[in-house]
Amino acid sequence: MSLVPRSRSDVEADFSVILDGIRRTEDPARIEAAAHAAAMRVPSEYIVEREVCRRIVDAAPEMEGDELRAAKKAAKRGYRHGALSRAIRPLETPSKLLEALEYQGRKNRERERRQIARELNDEGNDRPPVASAMLDYAALMDRPPLHPLVPDVLNLDTVAMLYAPPATFKTFLALWLAACVALGHSWAGRPVDQGPVLYIAAEGVAGIQKRVAALAWQLNGGKPIPDFFIYPEPVNLTSDADVAELTELVRERGFRFVILDTLVKVAGGAEENDNTAMTRVTNAAEQIKRAGEGKTSVLLVHHSGKSGDYRGASALEGNVDTVLKLAGEAGMLTLTAVKQKDGTDGEIAQLRAERIEEHDTLVLKAVAPGEGSPSGKQAARLEETLAHFTRAYGSTGITRSEFVQNLVEWEVGSRSAAQTYVGDLINAGRLKSTRKGQGTWLTLPTVKTFPLNKGDEA
Repeated sequence: MSLVPRSRSDVEADFSVILDGIRRTEDPARIEAAAHAAAMRVPSEYIVEREVCRRIVDAAPEMEGDELRAAKKAAKRGYRHGALSRAIRPLETPSKLLEALEYQGRKNRERERRQIARELNDEGNDRPPVASAMLDYAALMDRPPLHPLVPDVLNLDTVAMLYAPPATFKTFLALWLAACVALGHSWAGRPVDQGPVLYIAAEGVAGIQKRVAALAWQLNGGKPIPDFFIYPEPVNLTSDADVAELTELVRERGFRFVILDTLVKVAGGAEENDNTAMTRVTNAAEQIKRAGEGKTSVLLVHHSGKSGDYRGASALEGNVDTVLKLAGEAGMLTLTAVKQKDGTDGEIAQLRAERIEEHDTLVLKAVAPGEGSPSGKQAARLEETLAHFTRAYGSTGITRSEFVQNLVEWEVGSRSAAQTYVGDLINAGRLKSTRKGQGTWLTLPTVKTFPLNKGDEA
């Protein structure tokens, strides 16, 4: 592009060539391209944007109504793209040009993210108008209190997430909870709020048939479990149609409990590390929950990563009411509340897997603290953990977080595994845990001694 100043007559001549091109082709689709070319050739100090766009539309074949409005928008869009190109082309060096293009790319991506966020808010916003839904003090006090689906585990009218490493029985646990709610059978000694259950087996039903049959054997004397429904295909929580179908189903059938197993399979291919994408997924779960009008809980079953924490964006934990973690192995599993928005965090129950020979599969059962049956490998790890503590901190003690970090550095296991080993030793009474300031202090328990001969002091 030449940087030599041009006269008004030169500019008008260039513009006339552009307008003649539109008249000759009689192609309205060329309006945007013509406006782009005009912005490149016609400086705004000679002819302003509005006048350029008006003359281009007037030169095009006659239009009216929606066609005319679309043509005006196309002219404006083309002109502004051309003006941007004109602004960056005279830059002195390729590096400056690249910098400008990267800047424009960032602006475009940010514009796309804002558009996605607007769409996300629109999709997830089925709330009533503010004016009609405001509560005064009396109305607030009249609202019913939060009601548990399973006390200390899940509440009604909430969205929860359960996560665990692969092959750590999270589907067994989710199915067990589902069967107990459908039957009204207590779970791990806790009463449940009975109601119909929808289990979305998004990873398929391979193996689930045997597991449900085993649960019927364990909980209902081998008889069918009523009000327990399984959908054997993935749904897409980023699809308006799928979410609308689920919300209508919950509204019509009154499902007390909806389980989506697993989150990655119902996320519609959305990137699990993207906060915006995961917010869209959790907003969809909120819509499904709200369809139950305060009487439905939604549970997302998810995987943990190598660190032992859940995989993906922080929005997952931030946007749900409850986060449950299952860790351990078949003989000794621990279910922990990592987050309880309206309750207490901490250990919920210890579980172990037991075989149901009649159906050639496993079920989970609750056990008292210390009654788990760790495998030889886990038992060896527990002894290794205790040996490290005794050698390094037996006489001094150490904070729990520091000891866990040291176990990771000593390659006893991942952070999650190390936390499990320490917790198991505390539950078994082999390590003593006391609060100290903001942390937890670990020491060896006091060992009682007995006199060997009468008169010796203990």
